[in-house]
Amino acid sequence: MFNVLANLNAYFEPFELKEIITQLLPRLKSYIENSGLFFEKTLERTIAQAVAETDGGIPKNLADLAEVRAIINRNVKPNLWLLQHFLEDKATLEKIFDPKTLVNIKNAIENLLGDIAQQQGRAFLQMDPADPFQEFTYFLPLKEGAAKAQLKIYYQKKQKSGSRKGFRISLFLSMDRLGDIRTDFLLLEKDLSVTVFVTESATKTTIEENGSQLQELLSNLFDQVRLNVKLSEKKVRDFDHPDVQTKGDRRVDIRI
Repeated sequence: MFNVLANLNAYFEPFELKEIITQLLPRLKSYIENSGLFFEKTLERTIAQAVAETDGGIPKNLADLAEVRAIINRNVKPNLWLLQHFLEDKATLEKIFDPKTLVNIKNAIENLLGDIAQQQGRAFLQMDPADPFQEFTYFLPLKEGAAKAQLKIYYQKKQKSGSRKGFRISLFLSMDRLGDIRTDFLLLEKDLSVTVFVTESATKTTIEENGSQLQELLSNLFDQVRLNVKLSEKKVRDFDHPDVQTKGDRRVDIRI
């Protein structure tokens, strides 16, 4: 259980945004990959590879495979399961924790596992090939006190032959001075388009006045950088709602 708590603590440790990008990106990548959303698929791929390497034979105990143990140790979902199972020993834990603390811990685990299950279920319902993306949302723990951040990543299902490779993410930040801001990033090959949605005219002006500095910082990393700032309370407010439009005439979208 000490290992489980250490793994969970490492996963939920707040991000320090002042870290240099070379340190921040690998940690963000690990945070996403081990979020529990891809646990079963990662495990399936690892086991399939192990079976293939043994000429079709299945190892006697898959849990003993080093690759499987590594996934279980670092992924948040199995660690939450183990902690949830441990908390079922009420007789022992009630000698250490008061009832309110136990309830809070159990509720936190259930909420986290519920969020994982909900997003996985939503991805399953989005298997319709008419939808170009499947999206997942991550709540990012930040060190700046009660700062709020969410990261939405869109995963392309299948790219057409000859099409340009593209990546899309949306970042939501709730900041003390600038308020709520949504930033959409679209990368096609090495061309980056950044669209910032704000709720206040003063915030829009501030970002536009400093936009040239941002473009200058990014110019060495991309062939072209486009920055747009738009005033739209709706785009910011609707961050949690799916906003990918389906192609073709297979669905009718009625809004009242």
